[in-house]
Amino acid sequence: MLENKDISSRGALEYNNKYNNKDKDKDINNNKDKKQAVNFDLFYEKYPKKRNKLAARKSFIKLNPNVLLLKEILESIKKIQRNKRMEKKMVVNLFLTQPLG
Repeated sequence: MLENKDISSRGALEYNNKYNNKDKDKDINNNKDKKQAVNFDLFYEKYPKKRNKLAARKSFIKLNPNVLLLKEILESIKKIQRNKRMEKKMVVNLFLTQPLG
């Protein structure tokens, strides 16, 4: 009889541990989701073409960028924006320096 109680209590402990670990996994996944949401918001704030946020979010989550990749993406966006501003300045300067007629 003692053995049956030990087995049943051990089974209950294993059952509890199994479900407690699932809750921990859910917490970890929720933290990852929250982190990805924050990272996406950082990305989308900088991204110049704000057309379809839902599709962009799905693609971002599928990409699942780590910190280094996200940093590289954000730096690339800055460079592209800087180059576009420089191109506009060059066109304006070229237009202003050309004689009329």
